[in-house]
Formats: sequence, C-alpha cells, structure tokens
Amino acid sequence: ENLRLGGYLIRDRAVVKQRLADVFRRFPDLEAKRAVPAGLLSGGQLRMLEIGRFLMTDPRLVVLDEPSIGLAPLLVDFVYAQIGELRGEDRTFLIVEQNVRKLLSLADYVYALETGRNRYRGTPQRLVEEGHLAGLYLGLPGLGRVGASSP
Repeated sequence: ENLRLGGYLIRDRAVVKQRLADVFRRFPDLEAKRAVPAGLLSGGQLRMLEIGRFLMTDPRLVVLDEPSIGLAPLLVDFVYAQIGELRGEDRTFLIVEQNVRKLLSLADYVYALETGRNRYRGTPQRLVEEGHLAGLYLGLPGLGRVGASSP
C-alpha cells in the first residue's frame, strides 16, 4: 500500500506495476514483507520503504532528512550505497545529515549550518583539507566561516 501510494498520481497502471517490480528488485526484503504493516517493519526496512516510495515517482530531485538516523552502521552503509547508485541514475540529492563523514564520501558540494547560519560552503575535499571540519565541530574561531576561504 505504501509503495502504491508513492505512485498514486501515475495514471498508467503498467508504469506503476513496472516501478513496483523495480523497487522489489532493488529491495527484495520489502517484497518478502508485502503483507506486514509498515509500523511493524525494522528501521532498515522502513528506510527501504521510504526510498521505494519516492522511486515510484521517478524523481530527478530527492530531498532526504537524516537518512542514517537510528540505523545500525551496516544499514547506514546500505542506505548510502543505495543513494550512490541512485545518483548514478541521473538524480540529484539534497541531504540534511548529521553523519558528516558518511555524507562527505558521497557529496559533490557541502553547506554546513550552525544554529541556522551557513558556516561553510564548498567541496567536501576543501572542507576536510583546509581544516574547516574541525572548526565546525569544535567551534574554533576563524574556521569554517563562510567566505574565509570558500567561493
């Protein structure tokens, strides 16, 4: 039901059926849990369901809020591997995430916020190489400031 809801606006039933098959091919665990209410799924299965639901619409832009929150490290790796694959399918992601190290391994460009203010913008490589990451985490003066050395 949740996956079909993701494709609610798609009028062509054949397209919905094909996308549903694609989601189940990507996430076989979901197909095995078809009859289980979403509220009884594990955290990892819920994340697969969330990804599968947005895949039903075949979006070009995906916004994710804390995709790793509450997941075991292996599941975090799995979720980020899925995001990496989906990026390769010509999708753009805007991700809000506190698991910075995991996100940096995937990101093309980073904005780092602190209490609603942009403290850094630039590439992940520059964030790490220029020491901004430590400044953002440790609150060191002069580090991580927008414009300090960012474009």
